[in-house]
Amino acid sequence: MDNVYLWIKTFHIVLIASWFAGLFYLPRIYVNLADEKNQQAYARLLNTRY
Repeated sequence: MDNVYLWIKTFHIVLIASWFAGLFYLPRIYVNLADEKNQQAYARLLNTRY
């Protein structure tokens, strides 16, 4: 039973750390997108093709 608890605890820590990393990185992506003037770089940031 202790082994299952440790796996759940490990998964929870990894999940929360990943969520916080995404939470703090997302505004940086939006700022870079808003400041970009080059169309090719803009398309790369949006992951689309023009």
